[in-house]
This record gives sequence, structure tokens and C-alpha cells, in this order.
Amino acid sequence: MSRYLLAVLLLLPSLVGCTVPIEANLSTPTPATWIGGTVRLDDGSDEAGGPAILFRFDCAAPPPPLGSGTPLDFVVVPEDHFDAGSAPFVFPLVPAGSCSLLGGFVDRDRDFHYAYSVAAQASRGDLGIGASIVQVGTVEPGSDWVEPVQGLLLRADTEVPLERPAFVPRAIPSGVVESPALLLDEAGLSQADALFLLGSTDIESDLVDVSAPVFTVVFAPDGDGDGVADDLNGDGLPDVVWPKVVIRRLDPEDPQGLSLSDPPIQLAAVVLSVNPANPAAPETDLIGQALALGIPFDGESVLPATSLAVVVPGLVVTSLEPLELSPIGDVAASGSEVLGSYQLLVMNSTGQTWSLPNELSQYGDDDQGLSLRVETAGSAKRRVLLQGRSTRR
Repeated sequence: MSRYLLAVLLLLPSLVGCTVPIEANLSTPTPATWIGGTVRLDDGSDEAGGPAILFRFDCAAPPPPLGSGTPLDFVVVPEDHFDAGSAPFVFPLVPAGSCSLLGGFVDRDRDFHYAYSVAAQASRGDLGIGASIVQVGTVEPGSDWVEPVQGLLLRADTEVPLERPAFVPRAIPSGVVESPALLLDEAGLSQADALFLLGSTDIESDLVDVSAPVFTVVFAPDGDGDGVADDLNGDGLPDVVWPKVVIRRLDPEDPQGLSLSDPPIQLAAVVLSVNPANPAAPETDLIGQALALGIPFDGESVLPATSLAVVVPGLVVTSLEPLELSPIGDVAASGSEVLGSYQLLVMNSTGQTWSLPNELSQYGDDDQGLSLRVETAGSAKRRVLLQGRSTRR
């Protein structure tokens, strides 16, 4: 079994990730009620500078970075609804007896679009809205009436400091931008751990622009007092708590190549504090960067990084609660199809995410259409030969 198994066991319970598109829930069963209130600009401004995007989550499934929940509902409060820094909002059709977590952001760069994963979240310069917990009452005896929740105040008061973690995969050691691969033998067994780099990248497109993105690296705390993050998982390297990498199989029948497969297959992945193929490389020596900048190893402080070394050890997540992992060969032998393309998703400690492939590949950015491939060594060789012949033509 791979030496990264213990690292996977510690990191995977929170590696589900938040994906979009977000679809408003218009089919909530009765009895239901509504939640209403006011969005207020608390950053000292009178002008919103863009629409407010509000989300409603289940309290038991909060969004990243606290959990892996996806929105149950969203509402858009138009910019022209704000008066003297405030605007009303209403979430209709909220189930009786439910607990909701409400939050969102003021979209000051006006690039939100619910149907595109890269544009359905806050970006740098937007104004964050702190989360509020709302408990809806139950049905009153002898009727179907549920008391609405009114007068809720949502404060938009925190400017989002960072961009989404836009990235491209890079080969080790060449640094060439290309799809990483996990190679299996003909029996379906992993031949070796897949080791590759993720590098942050600027994006300029018709859909969304991203400038100077970073990965928010958070290390495990230095509990033993030796001056570096602890190696709690026993892989020989100080542990990285954030960002997290999620790898899930894509649906081979989806012509756009963006939908996840059903049933889902998720591979284990670990962010490394040092690139084991080149420990002296400064761009992936995260510990060295933190020491040079004086960033403490306290489990909270953030190191902004532009390159990550990631390992995929050929293990499939077969259960999250309780956590269970199986070698990919065993999963293939059970009849599950494991070969194919996989989505790479990075989740920062801010809760912001980026995934490959994404919709930008349809706007002419081929690098944003790359994925991780799981394939046999023979098929990989044939693919390379075919690519070479195509290039020569």
C-alpha cells in the first residue's frame, strides 16, 4: 500500500467540495413559509456597486470551507433595489421546521452566473455577507400555517481579498502544462502514484477574468514544538491542511465533458508540503516559504502559494462516513468502470474553488479543458503515438 495512505486517511473526511450550477428550489413541499429581511452595506458605502447574491444552505450541510454543502436556494437582489445602502430580500418556500444558513456577497465585478462553476462564487473585490442561522418554526396546530421569519438583517461588511484559485496542471519534472495521468496495468492495478504540480494562472476571457490567484496554504499546527508543522499522518512530510484537492470521475457520455459520473467515483489526493521529486525546488518548498516569511505553523495562518505538488496514490474513496478506501484495482475488479477522465477541483481555505475541466474550454482556453486521466499503460502509449502522428501531419 502507498506510503501516502495515512495522509489520505486524515485529509479525506472534508474532501467533497462545492460544485455548481446552483438551481433555485421551486418544488419545496408544503407546509412552507418564507424568510425575509434586509441586506445592508456595512463597509461605509451607500452604493452597492453590483447585485447582492444570497444563498440558503441547510444548517447540517454548510458550504466550504466549513463543509461540503451546496445551496438549496439562491436569490439575486438587483443593484437598483438598494436605497441608502439597504435592500429588501425574500426567500420563498422554506420548509417548516427547517434550519437554514443564509449568506452571500455583493457582486461588485458583476461576473456572477449561476450556471457556470467558475462564475458562481465570490471573487476579489466583492463584498462578503456574513452567515446567519435561521430556524423556521413548525406548523401551528389545527392549520397549515407556518410563521414566517421576518426582519432578518444580513450585513455586507467584508471585502473579499483573494481571487478564486485558478490553476493549470504541470508535469514533473518538465513543467509542461498537460493532463496528469494515473497509469494502471492490464489487471487494473496502479503502477505508481501519480505525482504532478498545480500552478496558479491568470485568466482573461469573455466569461470571467482572474488576476494573480493564489492557493491558501494552511499547515498542521506545530504541536511538538520542533519549529515546523507536525507530520501526523506519518508520510515523512509536514502536513498541509489547506488547500484540499478533490478528484472525481467525469461522465464519458457527456458531450461537454463537465458532468460527474453516476455512480460517482472519487480518488484520494494529498497536497504535499515539498515536491518529493525535487525537494530543493523553491516554488513547491512550502515549508521553506513559510519559514522565510515568518508564517507560524498554528493550523490557521495562511501562506499564499502559486504552486502545489499533489500525489494521487491509486486509492478510491468508497465511503466518507465512515471513511473507507480501496485500491483502484479492487474497485475495477468489482465491475466499476474506473478508466477515463477525472475532474480536478481545488478548494481554498476561503471556501473558493476552481475546477478543471471547466466552461472556459468552450471559450477557446484549451488549458482549462484539461483533466486527470486514469488509463492503462498500453492505452497511454497508443494515445501518445497518435498525438505524435497528428502533430507531424
